[in-house]
Amino acid sequence: MSNDIEVDELIDEAPEGAARLAAECQAPASALEAEDEAAYAARPLPYVAPAVLLEGLARLWEYPKNGNFVSAELARMRQDAGLREYEDALHGLEDAFCAYEKSTETVVGAHLSQLDYTRLFIGSFKMYAPPYASYYLDGADQIFGPTAVAVEDLYALFGLEIKSDEHDMPDHIRYLLVFMALLARAFERTGSRDMALAYEDFKQEFLDSWGAAFSERVHTYTEYAFYPALVDFTLASV
Repeated sequence: MSNDIEVDELIDEAPEGAARLAAECQAPASALEAEDEAAYAARPLPYVAPAVLLEGLARLWEYPKNGNFVSAELARMRQDAGLREYEDALHGLEDAFCAYEKSTETVVGAHLSQLDYTRLFIGSFKMYAPPYASYYLDGADQIFGPTAVAVEDLYALFGLEIKSDEHDMPDHIRYLLVFMALLARAFERTGSRDMALAYEDFKQEFLDSWGAAFSERVHTYTEYAFYPALVDFTLASV
């Protein structure tokens, strides 16, 4: 799965039996209790973040390919008419990213943002802020635990799979955002209530449930401003 998937690759309506995604998946950490049909029908239409925002955020959570990658993506997002209401926040992220250039830390053969990303989210000896839902939800600091399998099963339910040239696990925050973007794009195109509720259930179960713990680690284990600002913006805006 990639954040350049066309919405046409996602079916217009949620698959039969998949309307209550989180409840039916029964992820082990805090799965929502199954609703009866009346309760489901009574649920109000939830907020769904703009797909273009979710797509941009997913790209920002990739490993920064070079020193210009993040700056270019932030500039592109700031110029997008669909993201006008987020212009101030995006300016703030740009300012935070510029702090890397002002640092006195010496890095040979890499941009400082790459070093910071590696320290936090990849690790040489220790991954300080694992960007995987399983780590926080499955106990014993698991990577690729039952939650990752549950998320991958949901992708498959929608006919999606992670591309062979992608190397992160299915519950990496950027894949979660890509999937949410696909649900949001389908909702924008079709107005499907099931898609909006699927978005809400997925977000609550597989992002909101560990976002605060992840944010705390990001804030604790870096002296730079960019990734703390990014995690705050991500959790507040989706």
